[in-house]
Amino acid sequence: CGFVRMEGFERKEEVLPQKYEAALEFSEGLAGVRINGRWGFIDMKGEIIIDPQFDLVGSFMYDLAEVLVDGKVGVINRKGDLVIKPQFARAMPFTKNVVLVKPGEWRSGYFRGREKLTKVTESLTSCHAGSCGLYSVKSGWITKPEWDFHPFDNTGTINLIWAKHKDRDSLYGLMRPDGTWHVEPRYDHVQWLCEDRAIVAQKDLWGAVDPEGKLVVPLRFGWLGYWSHGFALTRDSATKKEGLVDKDGNLVGGRFFDKAERGSNGIGRVMIDDLW
Repeated sequence: CGFVRMEGFERKEEVLPQKYEAALEFSEGLAGVRINGRWGFIDMKGEIIIDPQFDLVGSFMYDLAEVLVDGKVGVINRKGDLVIKPQFARAMPFTKNVVLVKPGEWRSGYFRGREKLTKVTESLTSCHAGSCGLYSVKSGWITKPEWDFHPFDNTGTINLIWAKHKDRDSLYGLMRPDGTWHVEPRYDHVQWLCEDRAIVAQKDLWGAVDPEGKLVVPLRFGWLGYWSHGFALTRDSATKKEGLVDKDGNLVGGRFFDKAERGSNGIGRVMIDDLW
């Protein structure tokens, strides 16, 4: 693998030669690369910053990166120092001081040769089933490993996360990095932010919250799809007709249609009597 500079989908120029067995995208100025079967990190000049010594690495986030050593994961800083020794199944940086951890042995979940350690903002599938907790780089456990986490923000700029206790009848709320509640548990279904709206559901009624967790689209819809180009798709559970909802929770046109699609530039497409 090597590195090229891209503009959109167009390849512009090769900036680092193809001399690595495998490579990750640059994140916070560093990229994981595999050399002679071991992973380390290079800077944007191609200079090795952290010597290849790990079985697998994740991308840097908040100046921390997850690393795999002998079937356990830990966390390093930008100097390559272990700030959390390898001891968990997952350890995903959440802030500069807090990681989301899952006890146990690491399992890939990917085909052989394509293993990877995903970021919190990419996936939390390994932190479901009520077996994860918050862990401080400086002081250890913040919460017990008894939570089911779900991403709230995929940009890494909002340090809140959906959390549900392992108890069967528990609900999702928004948890802060210190383990306290920003929004008390109240939802049985949650999604992450798309266009500043995160879909939530409570007892089969769907709405959405803003980046602060405030309910801005009332819980009154039978179903909602994610926001795209200013609209969310909704469907009437009785008639199966479809409609479009704006970011303030208004049903566009005040009605349902035979079919509806989210368009671009604030324009939606609807079908009435088989005509679009």
